[in-house]
Amino acid sequence: MDLLGGLQITQGAITQAAQRLAADGSALAAHVDALQTQIQQAPFVHHDDTGWRIGAQNAWVGTFRSADTVVFRANLRHTNVEVREGLGHTFAGVLISDRFSSYDSRFLQDVQQQKCLAHLIRTADEVAAVLQRQPGRGELYGQRVAQVFRDGIRLHRDVTTGICTCEAYAQQGECHTLLRVRPAESGAAEVECKRTTPTGNPEEARAGSGVAVPEGPG
Repeated sequence: MDLLGGLQITQGAITQAAQRLAADGSALAAHVDALQTQIQQAPFVHHDDTGWRIGAQNAWVGTFRSADTVVFRANLRHTNVEVREGLGHTFAGVLISDRFSSYDSRFLQDVQQQKCLAHLIRTADEVAAVLQRQPGRGELYGQRVAQVFRDGIRLHRDVTTGICTCEAYAQQGECHTLLRVRPAESGAAEVECKRTTPTGNPEEARAGSGVAVPEGPG
């Protein structure tokens, strides 16, 4: 503003103006409350924290994002309390987050949760790398799980951009498989293949499960 209009404003003046605008009862405060209500009523909400500073104190900014709303909340703590305050006590949607320990709190045990697929893909890739060239199917397990999540992300992108229909989305989603290793009676590890729906719930799949190693995509 100094460069374009010759107007000099200090950081303190900006902070004080922001505090006045956001005071209780102000139009901005009412707008923020309305956005918070939209977040609390959303079918899904992404949440993440990032480091921040409030004066000389360490703090965090929590980001709550639904399909069409974003709310930022600055906090001096980094616990499940701040997550619950943002979501509200009647949140009935799905919380999508990383694997920070605060999300494992017993106070969030009734909230449906989905862990960030990017984090899960990274972990699966790390598992495959560690188990590379070792006996057993551990490497295959990591590779296949990572590929399932990558396929799911691609499929979601296709349906949201109109490349495929919702019907095709459901059909392709049901064809994705998730693997889990279980001990076999012989003592060797077997891989159990479960079909899963786009919601991630194997119980909703039309087909049952069996011991198999599915082929890769294509």
